[in-house]
Order: sequence, then structure tokens, then C-alpha cells
Amino acid sequence: MVIKNVRDFVYQLTGNYYSEDRLHSLKQKAAQMLKDKGIISSVNEVDGKLEVLLRDKELADELISYITINETSFFRHIDQINTFKDHFLKDILKNPTGKVLSAGCSTGEEPYTLAMISLSIQPTLRNKRIFGIDISTRALNVAKKGEYPARYERYIPKEYKKYVEIDGRTLKIKDEVKKIVDFHKGNLVASQCMYKGQFSAVFFRNVLIYFTEEKKRKALENLHKSLKKDGVLVLAPTETVGIKNQDLFEPFKIGRFVFFRKK
Repeated sequence: MVIKNVRDFVYQLTGNYYSEDRLHSLKQKAAQMLKDKGIISSVNEVDGKLEVLLRDKELADELISYITINETSFFRHIDQINTFKDHFLKDILKNPTGKVLSAGCSTGEEPYTLAMISLSIQPTLRNKRIFGIDISTRALNVAKKGEYPARYERYIPKEYKKYVEIDGRTLKIKDEVKKIVDFHKGNLVASQCMYKGQFSAVFFRNVLIYFTEEKKRKALENLHKSLKKDGVLVLAPTETVGIKNQDLFEPFKIGRFVFFRKK
């Protein structure tokens, strides 16, 4: 079945594995993408066109964009963010080389959140301090533009609204925020780590749930390499690296949140 070949292709590239009960979802996403590109006129025609995805690099890249854009928002898990700010970010920003990575940053809300908080701590920041990487070209295009539906303003606390502006139905990230953020395309499960020892902290929230144990290990190995000595990994409040990966990171608790220190 061709859809299983597509599934295997997606898994090798992204670490996102579609089990038998999720194959229909993958097929529907592939069909919608092909329809949007004008390759098929109806999603019912997808079966005869799936092989195209395996031969056409541009279409394959577009499919990855369709299936890897994760739901996110500004100031998600705000209590955890504030704990990170008080215990880590303030010290990170005191170091001229201190940088924070948002891995699997999707459409950019998390990096911009970290940038707004950074500017609230050091209003004079001008150089790149917050970095975002994602495998989806489509998501990164949104992130780099820094424009979102105006309704997203409700997620931004009052003290940070000064870093955005509302233009009709659009929320725009102000240039002072965009200037300290840099976005790059990157594969978290690639054989080689993109960054080595560059970051004081890495955010990797709500991404591991999509990975198999094999790909989870590879992603964590790459993030381990990207961190400076004693760097901190930030997962979502309900996530953990798992027992098998505690040779890479040591969990420690601050208040009600668990963070992970590079070993």
C-alpha cells in the first residue's frame, strides 16, 4: 500500500510515526495538500497520486509542512514560563553569549513569547538571543512574517501587549521583538546536530508526544549536544525525558515544575 510508503518516508524524515489507526489521518492530509496544489480536484482522487509525493522533493517538503504544524499559542503554560524567567532567563541574558532555542517552534509564538519576556528584562537588547527551528517551511514563513489573527492578542498578558500592534484583523509583532529572534529550518532527528554547545536553554515542549522511542532518543541527543555545559532543557509540564534518557539529562524541580539539566 503506497500510503505506508509515505508513512515510512515521513517517519524517517521527521520522527513522527503514523500507526495503523492514524494512516487515514495521514492520507487525508496528503489529499488536502495535493488538492490545494491543484494536482487533484477531489480528495477522492488521492490514491492514484500518492507515489508523486515520494518522487517530488518540493511536494514532499510541502507534505511535511502540512503534517508538522503543531497547535501553539503565545505564553502557553505561563506559570512555567514565569518560573523559567525568574530562575534562568535573567541570568542567561546577563551573559552576552546567552541564547535560548525553541526547538520545533512551529509558527513562532513560543520564540516571540521568550523575546517579549527578554525585552521586559533587558529593554536595550538588540542582538539575536532567541532562536527557533522547525522542519516546516510553511510554518517558518509565518513565523518570520510575525503576523497572526488579531484574536491571538487575548493570550498575551497586559504587560506584554506593548510588544505587538493590532492592524485591523491582524496582530503584528513589533520590530524590536523580531530583531532579537532568528528562525532556521532544521530537523530535530537528523543524523548531525545543527548546533553544538550554543545554547544556555532549549525549549522542546509538546513535541516528544509525536515521536517513537528511537526518534525521541535521537532528538534528545541532538538537543543535548546543542546545549552548553549545565544547560537546561524545558519540556511541557506533563512531559519527561524518560528513564532511558536520564544519562543525557538530570531532572530537578523548582516549585511545581520539573526542568532537565544537561549531564
